[in-house]
Amino acid sequence: MEIMLDKFNARSIAETGFDITRGKRFKFGYGIYSTPDINVAALFANKFIHNNEVYCLVFQNRVNPQTLK
Repeated sequence: MEIMLDKFNARSIAETGFDITRGKRFKFGYGIYSTPDINVAALFANKFIHNNEVYCLVFQNRVNPQTLK
């Protein structure tokens, strides 16, 4: 699943995982948003320019639906 986020949160998530308590502005309601489709994730990802190239940042992870609460 792809997780939509901005480049400033990427390092924190990579180091400590997702922490929903740190969220302040949930665009579509309280939660962490994900999709199994990388193209959908790209539509919602913040874009940024580095060395005159446009990038968008998404995290890819695996979720076991049987262990979701």
